[in-house]
Amino acid sequence: MIAKNSKYLVSVIMPTYNRASLIEDALDSVKTQNYRPIEIVIVDDGSTDDTEVVVNAWKDRNADEVLSVNYIKKANAGATVARNLGIKVSKGDLIHFLDSDDLFLPYCIEDKCKSLIASKADYVYGFSTITDMTGNNIGKHGVDVTNNLNQAYIIPYTFNTSGPLVKKETLNKIGGWNESLNGCQEIELFFRLKKDIGRGVCLPKFLHQVRLHNEGSISQNPSKKHADSAFKVLQIMVAAMPELAQKLNTIQFKNESEALSSFAIDVSIKNFNAENVAKSLKALTISKLYTYKTSKKIVFSSIQFLALFSKSLALRLLKTLRGN
Repeated sequence: MIAKNSKYLVSVIMPTYNRASLIEDALDSVKTQNYRPIEIVIVDDGSTDDTEVVVNAWKDRNADEVLSVNYIKKANAGATVARNLGIKVSKGDLIHFLDSDDLFLPYCIEDKCKSLIASKADYVYGFSTITDMTGNNIGKHGVDVTNNLNQAYIIPYTFNTSGPLVKKETLNKIGGWNESLNGCQEIELFFRLKKDIGRGVCLPKFLHQVRLHNEGSISQNPSKKHADSAFKVLQIMVAAMPELAQKLNTIQFKNESEALSSFAIDVSIKNFNAENVAKSLKALTISKLYTYKTSKKIVFSSIQFLALFSKSLALRLLKTLRGN
């Protein structure tokens, strides 16, 4: 057993849905952290497999006075709802999220806690490696934009959902995760952290592992939901910062290539439908929030925004909007 070595309890919030074959690896990666005390809050979003059996067996073998496990099962409502419930019931001063198919690397929590405390920040995030299920490296997630506010607004992949360590009071202050989104939640969360809080730190180390697989997902029908969420996020960002449309057209990104490569890996595996995305965009253009001139800018800025997800999809979308 690892002895308590910090006064700050870290609550690791782990939403899960039908991940019985994967969640034990995620739990093991928390156990091997050299930081204590840790509370693991598992929010089961209505699993129909043996997730509960696997979790309870793991808890019986591994839980102790400095590594507690709280398992909650609820009706299916999506990952953001599960994460927010985890925040509500957690006891820790600091919150770290971990998807139940991802892994912490050994010094993830310790390094982030040290960085957060030393810098007196409200949140800290690191980089992620992306692998297949055999451990073969595919790519990476993570771009440091903490010192450039403009980049922070429009680079869509600064961290993934397993990336940030955040003060609980900070999450409560910004209202937690946006429960109306089925995808791109981390983009919108980072937007609010950066806009409303601002005191964040990027730790440029690879501290977590994202594993790509074909197991069950919390999000159902990801194609349409992901596309709709991407443009909900865009609407939120433009409503909060109207000059964003112009900035999308003019700002040159120092880290553009990193942002493109890191985000494309994740989104390219989602089967976006250009017609659905075009429909969402056209709805945006007739919104009463915008004049025709501004709407036109937003549409083509949206295509540029979408290009950060997938250049090929952006081209298909442009053709769809033009009726080609």
